[in-house]
Amino acid sequence: YEDEVCHPVTHDSDDTVPPCLDIVLIETTCTPNGTSPLALKAHQQCMCTGSFFFEWPFCLQCLFLHGLRSERDVSHYRAVLDAASTALCDAATPTAEFKSIFLSAQHMAAEPTEGATISSDAAQGVTDVSLYFTATAPQGPGRITGAATAATATALFTAPEVT
Repeated sequence: YEDEVCHPVTHDSDDTVPPCLDIVLIETTCTPNGTSPLALKAHQQCMCTGSFFFEWPFCLQCLFLHGLRSERDVSHYRAVLDAASTALCDAATPTAEFKSIFLSAQHMAAEPTEGATISSDAAQGVTDVSLYFTATAPQGPGRITGAATAATATALFTAPEVT
């Protein structure tokens, strides 16, 4: 059901990509090409200067809207995402990829004690992305610049600058 409602296929390149789908595409595109400081710097730029961290909360909103996450779940994952994005994006020299940072933040985050633990599907299978998200900026991975471009495996990592 999650794939149907929060990862619906888009048929037109002008369509807004559903945030749950886009964050998977971005994370896959931004997979580091190794564990060297340069590879992790390229990963950081790709993840932190694109729409990944902007779109993540909207993916959570879709999951909540369709009864797949409770208020408490959303609160927990927002706190985990905040910690993980700070650890990756504010690091002068990143030391790990996002996935590892996220898992660490998830284990360290306190479980919320406020908010409902019960969820219900308020949208009953409706897949219209506009129910929970309107793109206000270009979607996709961030641009990798400078020396970090040497650590990329493909042209996908050096997406053109959008103005």
